[in-house]
Amino acid sequence: MKTLIIALLMTSATALASTHGFDLKMDLSLNGKHVSSPHVITEDGKTATIIQKTDPNKAEQTFIEIVATEEAPAHNKGISIKFVIGTIDANGVRKETNRPQFVVNENEPAQITVGDHSKTPDLDLSVVAKRKSL
Repeated sequence: MKTLIIALLMTSATALASTHGFDLKMDLSLNGKHVSSPHVITEDGKTATIIQKTDPNKAEQTFIEIVATEEAPAHNKGISIKFVIGTIDANGVRKETNRPQFVVNENEPAQITVGDHSKTPDLDLSVVAKRKSL
């Protein structure tokens, strides 16, 4: 009986100590070209960064910074997600190209398209966010 009580107390303490985070699945296209479909798990309010080479013939890389947080209760307990998207050249110089942001409902796809309607969009980003205990 003592073992069961200790195990329950340890389980409760672990549950209380767990960090709140988000599981994010994304699709990113830049200038009409699919760049990536990253999947990232991040802590609430912390910045997660993805860097990848998108063209094997060029030294340039694409970066995505993501900060996801709980939205205020007045917004139906949505998840606020802010992105910084850009490139890193061969010399390591970063250039931001877009700063989209969403307030999404859990497990529901959200999408943003940036650009002129008369041509290929500069940016097309979709995301599905899920709360996760870390």
